[in-house]
Amino acid sequence: MKKCFKCNIKKDLTQFYKHPQMSDGTVNKCKECNKKDVRDNLYSKKEYYAKYDRERIRNNFNYIFLHRYSGMMARIKGSIKRNYSVVGKEICRKDEFIKWCLSENNLKKFLKLHTKWKQKKYCKKLCPSIDRINNKEGYILSNLQWITQQQNSSKYNK
Repeated sequence: MKKCFKCNIKKDLTQFYKHPQMSDGTVNKCKECNKKDVRDNLYSKKEYYAKYDRERIRNNFNYIFLHRYSGMMARIKGSIKRNYSVVGKEICRKDEFIKWCLSENNLKKFLKLHTKWKQKKYCKKLCPSIDRINNKEGYILSNLQWITQQQNSSKYNK
């Protein structure tokens, strides 16, 4: 039995998180109080954590590549409520797409777009986007290129 310093209730040791550097091997605050403190902290600093997560995601290239691939896949499957001409067409495998993104030439193009996007405070129209060079074909590697969201939208509207 151990007394939580926060709620002052004696509880079984299983009600405390383990901590190897503490004398009895557990923290001095019970799990329940610990969870409440974490929730309170998250709620009180909600805007800070939201901003932190946005920044972290925007600079995680692997996340961006996977996000673009999932968007491509959704269009191919027709799971987006919009009439895309690409529904049912061919798509490259995820591992092939990631390898394509990381190839020297494509990564250089992506980094150039990403840098400009970042300099302009992540303006949506400058976000790096995957474009199909020939809209009659699917998402095959020979038909893909990096362009900005604005360029892709204006191409789509024509």
